Amino acid sequence: MLKSGVSSTRQPLHIIISEKLKAQIDAGLYVSGERLPSEFDLGELFGVSRTTIRHAVANLIQQGIVITQQGRGIFVCDRQKISFSMSNPLMHFDVALQQQGYTAKIESIAFQLVDAPPEVAKKLQLSGALLSVYQQKKIIYADDTPIAMEIDYFPEKIGHALTDQLQQGFTYSTLTAKALVLSLQKLA
Repeated sequence: MLKSGVSSTRQPLHIIISEKLKAQIDAGLYVSGERLPSEFDLGELFGVSRTTIRHAVANLIQQGIVITQQGRGIFVCDRQKISFSMSNPLMHFDVALQQQGYTAKIESIAFQLVDAPPEVAKKLQLSGALLSVYQQKKIIYADDTPIAMEIDYFPEKIGHALTDQLQQGFTYSTLTAKALVLSLQKLA
């Protein structure tokens, strides 16, 4: 267990620490422009080596949450930049945007049955007569600013069953919510 009360999980320590620091920054414990404790002090606080702290800080730098100034320390960045930690696969993109103060929304610009491109058919393990897939293209917005275009492919059965939900919601959130509903239905 880390000294700060974070229990160890299957995630590397530097990821756990960077997520803990990010949560503290999001909660306002450290504000834009404020200096974080030194690497040494953070190491003492979390009960880990400076190398682990450097990895955690590097993760926060990559996300645009902090910057380092040689000889001065680690400082919280202005939070105008949208960040999403690929190191935390349990965080849904729409939830990450909302936590950063943005209204997350999508605009579905295409949802159609198409012949599966060979690489898609291979990845989805389609064969024989099952070579049709639903292709979806959507624009992701943070407030009213478009920030990404997402292109997804769904096996025909899934795309057909979730047509409305996939066109109205974020893909990962829709799929996990639907999986949860299906799991609960199996238990009933």
